[in-house]
Order: sequence, then C-alpha cells, then structure tokens
Amino acid sequence: MSAENPNIYRRDTDILRRGEGLPVTPRDLYADNHSLEADRRREAWNRHKADGNLTVVWSCGDARVIIPNPETTVSIRSIATGSPSDAYPYTRLMESPGVKNIIILPHFDGETVKPGEEPTGCGGLGEKKVQETKSSKEVSEGNSVVRYVKQRVKSSDVLLQACISATITNENTSKNVLAAAQDHRDGTIIPIAAFSDRGRRTISAINLRHLFQGQYDPKIIYQDGIPSLSEDEIPEEFRAYLTLHRKNLEELYKVEPDLVQLQKTQNPTIMALSTDPRPFEVRFPALTASPNTLFKLSVPRTRIDSRISIDDQSLNDALDQTEYPVAHFSNLNTIYIETGDFDRSKRVADQLILNEWVHDWINEPSHQIIAAQTRDGIVSRISTIY
Repeated sequence: MSAENPNIYRRDTDILRRGEGLPVTPRDLYADNHSLEADRRREAWNRHKADGNLTVVWSCGDARVIIPNPETTVSIRSIATGSPSDAYPYTRLMESPGVKNIIILPHFDGETVKPGEEPTGCGGLGEKKVQETKSSKEVSEGNSVVRYVKQRVKSSDVLLQACISATITNENTSKNVLAAAQDHRDGTIIPIAAFSDRGRRTISAINLRHLFQGQYDPKIIYQDGIPSLSEDEIPEEFRAYLTLHRKNLEELYKVEPDLVQLQKTQNPTIMALSTDPRPFEVRFPALTASPNTLFKLSVPRTRIDSRISIDDQSLNDALDQTEYPVAHFSNLNTIYIETGDFDRSKRVADQLILNEWVHDWINEPSHQIIAAQTRDGIVSRISTIY
C-alpha cells in the first residue's frame, strides 16, 4: 500500500476465483498487469527509482508476509531470508542509484511471543531448528529444501537470522541496512538493529554478543518479549518508511478486520518465480488485493548492457526452494515463472518439472505452469506451458 493509493487492498475484483476453486488464467494475469491501476503503480515505482528513493526489502517468500509500501520497495523473496549464494548476486541491484537503503525482514508468529522464549518463525526457520539438533552428516541433502536451508539459512532464531543476514548484506554494499522482523499475524515491523559503514557502525536493541559470540540465550534476548529499537534510535532514513507502513496497515484493517486470524496459516493457490525486482503488488494489483494469496521466490539476475543472465547456482537455489510450497500447500494449483525472455522462462519450467515433487504435482487435475516474458514490470508474452 502507498500514500498515493490508500485503497491498494480492495475487493472490486477477484481474479483468483476463490468461490469457484478455479485456477487463474494467463488472460487474467495479462489483463491485471496491463490495467490502469498497474500502469499507475509502475509509474509511481519508476518515479521513486529516478529519485533514488527505493528501499530494498529482503523478506521470506511466505504468503503471509505483508510487503510494506510497494511503490517505494524493491522486493527480494527467499525462504527464511536465506542468502541465495556465496557470490551474493544482489550487490549490483543494491548498489544501484535508485536504491536508498535496505531492510532485512524475516517473520514470526506474534501469537507465540512469550517472555524468555524465542517465537515461532516460518517453516524454513523451523526446518533449520530441526537441523540444529543434528550433526552435519545427519542432515540429508537429498531433499532440495533441506539442502537449501542447510546451506543458506544461518539460524533458526528470527532475530539472529535477521542480524546475520543484515551483517552480510552490509559487508557487500555501501548502503545502510536495517535488521527487522515482521509479525505476520498483524503485519507489524519491529526494528532490531541498524548496520552502516560496512559493519563498522551498529545500533542494536540487544547486545550483539548474545547473538554473534557463541553466547546465544533466548532467556536474555526475549526477557521482555521481542526487543525493539526506540523511535529515536531508528536511523532517520528508515523512519518515514516505517511510519508509512503503519499507516497503511490501518487501511488494511479496514478491508481485512479479521487479519490476525486470516494470517494464522498459509495455503496459497499460486507460487511465483520471478527475476523482476518490483513487488507483485505493483505489477498485479488485483491478484494481490488481499494478503496471503501468493508464495513468491526471487531469482537473482545480472544485467550486462541489454543482456540479462542468471547464474546456475542462483537458479538452483531458487528451484530448491520450490519443494516447500509444492509439498505443503493443498490449494496450490498454479506455478507462475517470469523472466525477461519467454524462452528462458520456459527453460526454467522445463528444469523445474524434472524434480519429482513437481512432476507428480503437475499431473493433478487443474494444476498448471504458466510462463511469461516480463520487462520493466510489463508482461509482453504469457502462456500456459504445462
């Protein structure tokens, strides 16, 4: 939601056909992407990019995550905010002149917050917690999402994961980084620590030695619930962004008064793999009119002149993550894949379907894979290919 459009969450159209149980069609997605509202949001996003006023938000692909202020946001999505590869392919994106700063935003269930105990995070953090009770040799990497979590997610604790990811990010970019966590039940964002000057300056709501020096103790970290920076401690460059998100949540509650209950679990109908950094809320306003509808995974890309490339490791990391939504969500009926080239999108789909869990899934009635060509946030070609 943005200040320019307080009605971003609206119910005037429902292309997901929730009452009919039918999958979305390529025609639905194309029409949504080419609607007047999508044009307006893209124009606003491009204007903020030209002004150097975009904030990168690196969050989980979980459908319950509420992307703050989409028209001023670059969206990176990965399970449990896991780092996509050791090569850190997002550096060029984060260093672009259109980006002002960065927020690392894993999420947790606010209903599970208790003094002295770490809260329940997403499924990726839950898998990491299971792995932390085993030796490295005991963790089988045959299952793709298990392999991804083992290699890319650093901690099962939502605050530790946020701070580690923020530290790594700040070491790879000159932009200031805020480590935060979102309560996915009500959308609240809690700022935890700010990192700047490539890690040489830090402001934190908790003593980081309890996180980084082998002294992790949830009884200390969570003794008063989720620790948070005070308003005065939050770097000024992040304050307006967080304030706008709070105002937008107020508008969301007018449309979704039962939001806390709605966000208890996720069972989305669509999973998306995308190389486009614009949030889906900017490009598909009807699809995202209600929260908790879309599981999104980002695929890092590199632009050299007019050529877009995707390295094999980054693509494999993205494909590994698809096992989780395919295996866990009974309502999932559509996988949507978009890159800057339709043939590339189709090749990604061809590679994805070689995985046993997708091969079995696509044979179910009404299940489909849609491929699209998207450039500058605009879909120019789209088709059902499986």
